[in-house]
Amino acid sequence: MVEKEMYDMEDMINRYIYQVMKHLSSNNKKDIEAELRTLISDMLEDSAHGGQASLENLKAVLKELGSPYDLSEKYSENSHYLIGPKIYPTYIMVMKIVLYATLVGIVIAAALRTITVSDTVLYVSTGYWVTDIFNSLLISFAWVTILFVILERKGVRFKRQSDEWDPSTLPQTPTREIEIPIYKPIINIAFNVFVAVIFILSPQIIGAYYLYDSTKVIPIFNLEVLPRVIPLFIVIIGLSITKSIWEIIDRKITLRYAVFTAVSDVIQLLLLIIILMRFPIWNPDFITTQNTIFHISSNLSYNEQLSRMNIIIISLFVLIFLIELSVKFYKAIRYGNKFEIL
Repeated sequence: MVEKEMYDMEDMINRYIYQVMKHLSSNNKKDIEAELRTLISDMLEDSAHGGQASLENLKAVLKELGSPYDLSEKYSENSHYLIGPKIYPTYIMVMKIVLYATLVGIVIAAALRTITVSDTVLYVSTGYWVTDIFNSLLISFAWVTILFVILERKGVRFKRQSDEWDPSTLPQTPTREIEIPIYKPIINIAFNVFVAVIFILSPQIIGAYYLYDSTKVIPIFNLEVLPRVIPLFIVIIGLSITKSIWEIIDRKITLRYAVFTAVSDVIQLLLLIIILMRFPIWNPDFITTQNTIFHISSNLSYNEQLSRMNIIIISLFVLIFLIELSVKFYKAIRYGNKFEIL
């Protein structure tokens, strides 16, 4: 009985510290965790008056310290920010990822644009670079900030439990099966921002490159039609980034997260179908050139080839979405029953 109580106490301490650490930046987490463990140990010893500490003593100590969210506020000291301390570390992390990815995307796009346009004057090209970098970084900063302000105002923060907070309500620390490694959403955000920068600023560099006397590129997209689908494309990218931000904040797969993923994926898939079926986004010259170079002959007409290609692309995305959703719902239901599911 004593061993079980000791195990329960250690488990509650770990759960409490995990919840506090989750709301802090990574700069001094280890120091804060060590300090917090020492503080809890000292307070627990005082609460037990030199005797054997019990689970009730521990609950009293944790109540005195306050809810994990309130304690993290004291450590973070970010209460003066427009974006609260609960999601401020995530905001800074996402901001760095977005700005770095935007910068890399602009540099690559500008370099390829300079290579493929032989008559570009150096000072004109440099002017484009500076303008694109300034405008894109400014827009990226504004959109990330607006998004997090909305998340803050809409209460994406977990519930604040001050006076009525009870240590018994601490959620379990995530197991390996439902824990989301931090690198996955980071990579996803960087990739989405990079693709968005290239797609919006320099879609003409996405295509087939041919090296003759000079470098020639045949764009894969119809550049006259593409501006009409950019708003839909931005929504697709925005939903993907929002899902990654959720993953950074919560760090685990729950049924609520799986439902959000399902809704997000359905919207993305519908928008993709609209883009492919309603807009002639593919460059006819690109397809014709590839058929000629690779000696591809077909009895199908150009429109029939496009229709078949669109169906294949949509089918692949449907398959990927179904696999992703099946895995997430399975993990949420199978391993998430010990956690706050809704």
